[in-house]
Amino acid sequence: MEANEHRILIVDDEENVLKALKRAFAEDGYTVDTYTSPKDALAFLAGQRVSAIISDFMMPEMNGLEFLLQAAEVIPDSVRIILTGHANLEMAIKAINSGAVYGYLTKPWDNDHIRVFLKNALKKYELEKENKRLNNLLKERNEQLKDMNQNLEKKVKEQTRFITNQFNQLKVTFMETVKAFSRTVELRNPEIGAHMGRVASISKAIAENMGIKGEDLQDIVVAAWLHDIGKIGLPDVIIEKQEKRLTDEESGLLREHSTLGEVCLKAIPGFKNVSTIVRHHHERYDGGGWPDSLYERHIPLGSRIIYAADVFDKRVYSLGYGHPEQVGKAWEYIKAHSGKFFDPDVVAALSVIQKSWEKSVKRLDIPKKVVLDKLKSGVVLAEDLKTKSGLLLLPKGVKLNELHIIRIINFHNANAIKGWVLVLEQVKQ
Repeated sequence: MEANEHRILIVDDEENVLKALKRAFAEDGYTVDTYTSPKDALAFLAGQRVSAIISDFMMPEMNGLEFLLQAAEVIPDSVRIILTGHANLEMAIKAINSGAVYGYLTKPWDNDHIRVFLKNALKKYELEKENKRLNNLLKERNEQLKDMNQNLEKKVKEQTRFITNQFNQLKVTFMETVKAFSRTVELRNPEIGAHMGRVASISKAIAENMGIKGEDLQDIVVAAWLHDIGKIGLPDVIIEKQEKRLTDEESGLLREHSTLGEVCLKAIPGFKNVSTIVRHHHERYDGGGWPDSLYERHIPLGSRIIYAADVFDKRVYSLGYGHPEQVGKAWEYIKAHSGKFFDPDVVAALSVIQKSWEKSVKRLDIPKKVVLDKLKSGVVLAEDLKTKSGLLLLPKGVKLNELHIIRIINFHNANAIKGWVLVLEQVKQ
């Protein structure tokens, strides 16, 4: 705080003392107000903020200590200083020890000394004011954090209630119910919903190749359908952004989705094993995964299967659409990290899947221009879609859905983008 931002109040029943002190402080740029009457000074304080108050001790209306105590009730943050003669020095020291005042000045005074004394007093005032500001800011941040935690808990509770109600209503058609749960994420992000369905298909094939049957197989398939259900509680900016473009803070929030998924699912009767599999579906075979850094056989088998299926599918669809060449690259990555990231037994079972998966992935036609009113769901952007000002709307490789098309048309109607896009249209093999 600059000196000219400080206002100083001086109270003394002698006019010549007030004038002398005002002259002494004039060189430092303070705004100085003076009063001979303590009562008038109190009335002034009722409507004015001051940094420091200097008061004579011996005054006819009330003594300086009485005045400063009343002033402290009106403006508690100000620095309070007593001006006293040697006769009242002992009482002034007691006032300092009690905390009622910051310090004392004696009459007569030395101008240089009194100026330095006031500067030091104002530094204390500034430090206390800054400390109070920081404490208030910390309190405000704590309240915000508390609200965020409460909102997160509320979201988890809401989703848990929703999932439980859906399960109870559709328990006759169990797997259809599970798929309905999965579609709650698809409402937020169609790509994630499609990914969950593909991971369920891959996981089921791996598990069957490993000889898993009955309830164990069912739990793995259900967990695969719901492995990303926790993403429903994450902000849109994290769900929509590519993982490699996330900030460290955003990556940390994304990593919470497996534990959020566990919380959503474990409250459902019969879903204890499913929720445990979901929690650990990002654990790595070498212990380098999350959330609990489990390793090898300490990781549930279902989690090991889903992790391999999840990575395999993400790499097959890394361009935003499936392509046979990407299947081969995904498989080479899985093989290269067998025994490190992935369970070797799971990798061996996946080797059977990757050949059939390559055949099932549709090939793509050459890029072509399509006017916006002819756009259909299922086509893939062949180039980044940007506004005329250079803002990226959708990256190359995104498979368009109805929501994408509506957004594109709205931007065109606002004259922000051209009237056509370059797409890759899927064709039958």
